Amino acid sequence: MKKLMLSMLLVVSASPAFAMASPIGNWRTADGKATVHIRRCGRADLCASTGGKTVFHPMRPAGRNLWAGTILDARSGDKYDGQISLVSPDALKVHGCFPGGGMCGDQTWMRVR
Repeated sequence: MKKLMLSMLLVVSASPAFAMASPIGNWRTADGKATVHIRRCGRADLCASTGGKTVFHPMRPAGRNLWAGTILDARSGDKYDGQISLVSPDALKVHGCFPGGGMCGDQTWMRVR
């Protein structure tokens, strides 16, 4: 019983810290080839760039821990309907689909400390 109570306490005590985590900062892409800098670009919107190219513009709040907007592939120039959400304070899920539905994909980016 004590183990269960301790586990529940750890989950409850960790939740507020995670809820306060933010995607603002630097992230390493899934392939490890680029670092993306996410910043505020408006009151609650997020924008991101890598190597001087904009890759999110803007991502708007779409729910708790969820932002939606347009993702630009810096290499190909393709645009996607996208969403980002924190999986943990150091892992960011990036989800993109070709406009109108079509093919979709996910990546997990890791925070650069």
